Amino acid sequence: MPGVRLLASVALVHLVACTTEDEVAQLPPPEPVSCADPLALAILDGSCIRPGVPVDGCAEGFVHDGEYGCNAVLPTEVCPPGLMAVPGETACRPVMPCGEGRWGDIAVDANTQYVDIFYTGGASDGSEARPWTRIGDGIMAAAPGALVAIARGTYVEDVLVSGKAVRLSGVCPDEVSIVGVGQLVDPCLETPAICITAGADGTEVRGVAISGPGRGLWLSGVAQVLIDRVWVHDVGARGISADNTLGAAELTVRGSLVDKSHRVGLFVAGSEVHIEASVVRGTLPDPTDQSRGRGIAIQFPCPDSPMGPQCEPTARATGTVVGSLVEQTHLDGFFVWGSDAHIEATVIRDILPDSEQLFGVGMEIRSWCAETSTGAVCDSAGRANVTLRGSLIERVIHHGLGVSGADALIEAMTVRDVLPRPSDQLRGSGINIQAGCTTTAMGLVCDPSAAANVTMRNSLVDRTHQYGIFIAASEAHIETTVVRDSAPQVADNTLGFGMCNQLVCLPGPLGVECDPASHSNLTLLGSLIERSYELGILVGSSDARIESSVVRTTSPRASDGRFGDGILVESGYAPASLSISQARIEDSARAGLSNFGAFASLQSTRIDCAAFELAGERLKEREFTFEDRGDNRCGCSGSDEPCKAVSAGLEPPPPPTGTD
Repeated sequence: MPGVRLLASVALVHLVACTTEDEVAQLPPPEPVSCADPLALAILDGSCIRPGVPVDGCAEGFVHDGEYGCNAVLPTEVCPPGLMAVPGETACRPVMPCGEGRWGDIAVDANTQYVDIFYTGGASDGSEARPWTRIGDGIMAAAPGALVAIARGTYVEDVLVSGKAVRLSGVCPDEVSIVGVGQLVDPCLETPAICITAGADGTEVRGVAISGPGRGLWLSGVAQVLIDRVWVHDVGARGISADNTLGAAELTVRGSLVDKSHRVGLFVAGSEVHIEASVVRGTLPDPTDQSRGRGIAIQFPCPDSPMGPQCEPTARATGTVVGSLVEQTHLDGFFVWGSDAHIEATVIRDILPDSEQLFGVGMEIRSWCAETSTGAVCDSAGRANVTLRGSLIERVIHHGLGVSGADALIEAMTVRDVLPRPSDQLRGSGINIQAGCTTTAMGLVCDPSAAANVTMRNSLVDRTHQYGIFIAASEAHIETTVVRDSAPQVADNTLGFGMCNQLVCLPGPLGVECDPASHSNLTLLGSLIERSYELGILVGSSDARIESSVVRTTSPRASDGRFGDGILVESGYAPASLSISQARIEDSARAGLSNFGAFASLQSTRIDCAAFELAGERLKEREFTFEDRGDNRCGCSGSDEPCKAVSAGLEPPPPPTGTD
């Protein structure tokens, strides 16, 4: 191939230029590239790329941080009980204004059934003059689709809507409270305070507070249900729950607050939900076993039975969440399992650890995988598919966003301030992308054939631990994204990679074991990886293409000064390949690009200020190769020279074992 030279392994500290002397003479010094925007990337072809969320690209309710991400407009403190704020609001407010008079602002009409617990005149007939004193009586007397107006007061009763639609409307949640007593049984599950079942299509519930010993509100086999400006709080089980026990359900939750429920704040299985401008806060674990504590779960049904969970991965759920807030839940803020979801302009923050002090994940996206005698096997029918736009995950534990064996489109996303788990001070990654896995008694077991597939654009991953972005046995296409300030694990002060793209490696009886067939594919375009620890980017026994990107300021391990490579590619368990073009690798403490038994191709790439510009080592009988595709330059302090490859006895890092 004319103009291309292959550089194989060389003797210790013997320098080999990437170009011949004749070629060097023909290379004019490149014109310096400068960009008007100091946060843009100066690409060697003269173009400028602005990574991260565009200045005008924040979603409604968010403001740009002036650099690469977005901040949510929200009160600085968590709102007290009964008050809420969604992105775009700076002060806590009631769920709904109360209005004046006995019926507030309820839009009553000629067919309205009136309910007032304080009425003592007797002979109730549902009129305004002689209202019912129980909500159930108003529902029974109402014509299909009629309004049931509820005056101020606390109504201690279970409410059943079945066989016909009604519109339950209270004065406001601060003044109207429905307290379940736990007496509703079959077909209503877990004794909900309000139960809506088949034949009640079009039912509406608004302007009330709901509490009780069981679930707050449960519905099944019913469509077009509206939950509008409702406060569900202090319930003994799930706050709002929709499942397909009696057939798929469909509901809209608008302007509502779900606070201090147990197990899951808002749960949807085999059904469809639309969530708008709502808050899920403070979900607590199941009181019986201290499990879960999730904010929102959108999944296929998996009810418990004496034989164990009876899952239905083909009964997918669908969810849309816009302009909402999930905070101070446990285990994870948002969980999508084998289902479809669209999340936009939503904040997930301050997620608390589970009972074992391991997980406090922002969002988990998982496909259906089961443990078998040969490992995990994932069902394609249960593959999750999620779009995540204009949203924020911050102040969470273990990892910010996990995508396991699923498909995800991520745009204008900010993930930041991910902390290690409290139990051992390990983990803390920003985004974890891996093949489908299931948790077993032996730990995490993955199905490498069930690769995750993620496209990510115009996003920011900031202030994480362990890895900024971790990819294992999966496909990742990442564009115009910033990954910065990846810190090491707190417990052992190791890792802290900006990005890790590798095969599946899991702890085994003989140490870390890797699957050679589980390689990953990474495409990185127009992106910035900066202020990483140990390695900016690791490509381990996998493939990567890096174009028009910058890897900047990679620090060595503090304890022993090891590593500090901008990019490292290694073939420890299977052949690895790396293609780099129009890129810059700057300020690497050790090597700009290190190659351990792999193939690396470079074109129009600049390596600035590295102890070794190109470092190559043989690994497990595999020779390293650098392919010079032309116009590659190196130097420091203004110098501009041909790049040189050196074999200096460097060592590769051990294979990372993932993020669970």
